[in-house]
Amino acid sequence: SSLYLDDPLPAIDDEAMVAHHCDIAVRAVIRFVIS
Repeated sequence: SSLYLDDPLPAIDDEAMVAHHCDIAVRAVIRFVIS
């Protein structure tokens, strides 16, 4: 949330954002390993 100091986000939205990026990262790693 340090990137949004000027416009703080609710904790639930921040957690959803982190989970979304983690999901993308996991998929990227899986695709890299498969290929």
